[in-house]
Amino acid sequence: MKTTYNNRYGDIITFEKVDDKEVKMSGYVLDFIRCGYDDEFNSKKVIMVDPAGGPYIQINSNLKFYFNLKDDLIVKEIDLQGDHIIFKCK
Repeated sequence: MKTTYNNRYGDIITFEKVDDKEVKMSGYVLDFIRCGYDDEFNSKKVIMVDPAGGPYIQINSNLKFYFNLKDDLIVKEIDLQGDHIIFKCK
């Protein structure tokens, strides 16, 4: 399942539901992205992403809005992979 989201600057972000527990986010605006990392134990664990113009997504965000789902799709892990971001959900 694939859907698009227009951020506040009119850029198109693509969300693709790879399976029941994984969502891939892509779009050229990911070249301009701010990330937050978990400071505990000097970790490199990504806890939030904020591309220029949005959307801001962090651990525990619910992605069901982007797919118009009834059931929750809660972000548990964020993985930066080159030109896209993988959200592992529960």
